Amino acid sequence: MSDFTFEPHSHDFEELVICKTGMIEHLIDFERSRLIAPLVCFVSKGKILDITV
Repeated sequence: MSDFTFEPHSHDFEELVICKTGMIEHLIDFERSRLIAPLVCFVSKGKILDITV
């Protein structure tokens, strides 16, 4: 995923982020969190999401 550029966005569906190794920093509804793998993150539909890998 490190080759991807993410911009803040939202979806009209639920999203499941699965990370087996490494770390992600994400912003959901303007609240920033840093998560270390392994992890599974559920994002409800309509939430503003931005991910930094």
